[in-house]
Amino acid sequence: MSRDTQPLGLRTALGVFLEDQISGSRLSLNEFAKRAGVSPATLSRLVNGEQRSAQRPTLEKLARSLGYELWHLELLGSDLPVDKAELPEVDTPPGVLELELAIERAIDQDQRIPPKRKKWLKQCVEFARTAP
Repeated sequence: MSRDTQPLGLRTALGVFLEDQISGSRLSLNEFAKRAGVSPATLSRLVNGEQRSAQRPTLEKLARSLGYELWHLELLGSDLPVDKAELPEVDTPPGVLELELAIERAIDQDQRIPPKRKKWLKQCVEFARTAP
């Protein structure tokens, strides 16, 4: 079953984001995994939604290879709301727009989220985008 036809709601924002990064890199999933120093099987499970998050060392390798801080990928793999005030202040990382779009796409695709909650989550993303 392709990712486009699989039931919605199975993929996390992390999976959507990683898929976008792999696609943008013009590398195969195996090449991308090798470059990041992670298992191709783990990366595939994350992208396909078979695994919702990864162990810290795997996330650290992925974050480092993509030029992100670890907390960016932890946030994408989290099902819990995060208080923006608790996140460390850092310079805007590369690809932040892609990250925001991946989050919004994951929100749209997740059938478990009621419409009112989706609207609220999108407002949170918009707030994070415009906050100083």
